Amino acid sequence: MRGGVAERMMDVTGVHSFEALGVARIVRVGKIYRLVFSEDFVMPPGPGLLVRVGEVELGSLKQYQGAHTYDLPKSFDVTRVSEVSIYSSMFDLEFARASLY
Repeated sequence: MRGGVAERMMDVTGVHSFEALGVARIVRVGKIYRLVFSEDFVMPPGPGLLVRVGEVELGSLKQYQGAHTYDLPKSFDVTRVSEVSIYSSMFDLEFARASLY
């Protein structure tokens, strides 16, 4: 994704013996915030994987590797978020996590 200002950055790591790599950013484009996964993002497939930023669920994981983005709600407050999680809704199991810095 081009343009925008990176407000927060994070390294994606696997959880519970799952491997995951990459960088994710919360980017502001005008008044809109987006979660952006880098081109080097990669993780294993899993059933029913969802993306969550803090308490906000963004929907299904779009792809297991490569760059992709998610629009955050208009009411999103970047200062109140410390974590991104990718988890299986079917097994209630976290596959990957990233702590913001």
